[in-house]
Amino acid sequence: MVSLVRFVDVYFSYNRQDYIFEKVNLSIGEYGVTGVISDIGKGKTTLLKLIKGILKPTAGSVIVMDIDTSRATKRQLMTLHSKVSISFQDVFLISNMNVFDNLSLPLLYNTNLSQKEVESMIDKVLDTFGISSMKYELPSDLSISESKIVSIARAFAGNPRIILLDDPFSLLDKYYLSLVIEQIQRKSKNSKIIFSTTNDSMFYNISDETIFIKDPSNIYLSKVNQCKIE
Repeated sequence: MVSLVRFVDVYFSYNRQDYIFEKVNLSIGEYGVTGVISDIGKGKTTLLKLIKGILKPTAGSVIVMDIDTSRATKRQLMTLHSKVSISFQDVFLISNMNVFDNLSLPLLYNTNLSQKEVESMIDKVLDTFGISSMKYELPSDLSISESKIVSIARAFAGNPRIILLDDPFSLLDKYYLSLVIEQIQRKSKNSKIIFSTTNDSMFYNISDETIFIKDPSNIYLSKVNQCKIE
């Protein structure tokens, strides 16, 4: 299996005392859907941030598309950020920017795309997620479910190679939940989708494989039909 993401003897701690990960080794393939599941507070979000390059390991290496995030140059990190997108659990929309500008900002900042190219991509993703009518709305005008779907749509904009979704199924109504599942399955044919969740049933419905975080030194990946959660 060709590895798109590798964790090599990774340790991670926010304070260098209480380790969230201890000597973690993982190899994640190029395509399909990988689910990350654990109890609350066990490190799902941290794992996604390590892949994105927002966090760096305390020790060891996280290698994403052949870029070692701990040793990457500024140019390499810019390349990584342009090809790896993320939707955060807490949405993080900029309050004084409308929906269109919130979706455009990462592409304008992390890529060399022209304004016209960005506009075309954003219009396409707005249409894909059925939220074109919200294009000029401010976050304060949106419901919780609408804010969540905008955040997820932002992660899909610009054809990223890896899409990281932190707890994407929470806060969504049934319509948007169905739409997100559909887009994850469609996009995973050409991109890698890695999502975190505490929802077991949702996890098994759409994942090809799992990363199960049991404790800092017991983190493993397996096919969904081989996974046993204790």
